[in-house]
Amino acid sequence: MLSTEKAIDLLPLIGSIYEKLEVKEYMKSQAQKAVAKHEGLSKEEMAKKIGLDVLLDTVFILVFQNAKSINEEIFEIVSIVQDIDIEIVKEQGLVKSILALKTLLNDEDIKELFI
Repeated sequence: MLSTEKAIDLLPLIGSIYEKLEVKEYMKSQAQKAVAKHEGLSKEEMAKKIGLDVLLDTVFILVFQNAKSINEEIFEIVSIVQDIDIEIVKEQGLVKSILALKTLLNDEDIKELFI
């Protein structure tokens, strides 16, 4: 479980990423595509599917494509999740950092916000 203290530490970083990458506009376009893809589902089922589809698209496409412009925010997020210094994050293996991000994205409380 992600503590409230860590979540509060993460909010400015997530806001910075959101602003730099123009996430709102991207999510709107992805939501329109997802609505077409899931035509025929009930409104509740579609809301869950679209929320998950758009979130995954945003994380795995938009963020990865623009990682260089948000690298400091990514380092800070991993640092907070792992409770280690940013310099250690910069030097550790990529897999450890990706696993920290995966841990964050798989947190049940985080999932509840988006699904």
